[in-house]
Amino acid sequence: MNGLRLLFLISVLFLSLGSAVYGAHDLDWNTNLSADDAISKFEKEYGFTVLIPKEIPFEVKKSSGSFINNHMEKSDLDLEYKKNGDTYLKIFVKHNYDSFVPKSADKEFIFYNDIKGIYRTNFEFAQAIDFKKDDVVYSVHLSRKEQFSEDDVKKIVESMF
Repeated sequence: MNGLRLLFLISVLFLSLGSAVYGAHDLDWNTNLSADDAISKFEKEYGFTVLIPKEIPFEVKKSSGSFINNHMEKSDLDLEYKKNGDTYLKIFVKHNYDSFVPKSADKEFIFYNDIKGIYRTNFEFAQAIDFKKDDVVYSVHLSRKEQFSEDDVKKIVESMF
């Protein structure tokens, strides 16, 4: 009986230490927000202004955003812009993202103020451009559900500056 009690106490201690180490109980779940609310909370939490598009090549019927703040490292912000219930535009805002490197098939170009953009040619379901500004990587994905072009996604990105 003492062995079971000891095992139980060790298990409880281990589980409580695990949640303290990983901060499981300290997570702030910022999900299912409007895009504007998610952007506002994200900006307040991390102290910078998120670049958002001023031009979108379709009528946005609904927008949403989410991020999970674990208080240990910077979170990523995910934004969705919908038309007729389907997501047509996704924007990912990422801190310290290491894979901002063009692949062989990608196209590189320069945006406003010498900001390098990478057009990701190998995305099957979206026209995608990544760019980095102030140590933050933005990944802009425009759905291929309609006949959007590389120029359409470039215009979205250009409207963010």
